[in-house]
Amino acid sequence: MKRCTKCILPETYPGIEFDEDGVCNECLSSDHHEKDQALGRDQLVERIPSLARGERFDRVIPLSGGKDSTYILYYVVRDLGLGPVAVSCDAGYQAPVAKENVRNACRILSVPIVWATPPGDTQR
Repeated sequence: MKRCTKCILPETYPGIEFDEDGVCNECLSSDHHEKDQALGRDQLVERIPSLARGERFDRVIPLSGGKDSTYILYYVVRDLGLGPVAVSCDAGYQAPVAKENVRNACRILSVPIVWATPPGDTQR
């Protein structure tokens, strides 16, 4: 299956087209390109407000157990040196492997996890 060389969108994505370098029309559109530009570490750190020292936790990181949120948790702990608490919300649809990923990531990174479950039929 053909995929974009920049964002990995597959050829099955509705309306997708690729240029001669394999870059999709989503990546080539100026709106998409400008709004999704990575800030880089320095600009990201500048945008994170500082908290007074002595706080036990300085960030709350939502954690689904997928690769994106797990990487964000890793980045915040290992690269930025922050002390987060993770929160995972299961409305009854979180796969068992995702829950296991949450537990493993938090254990490996020594991050406490808060499990949240919405009441009743909130999700439905």
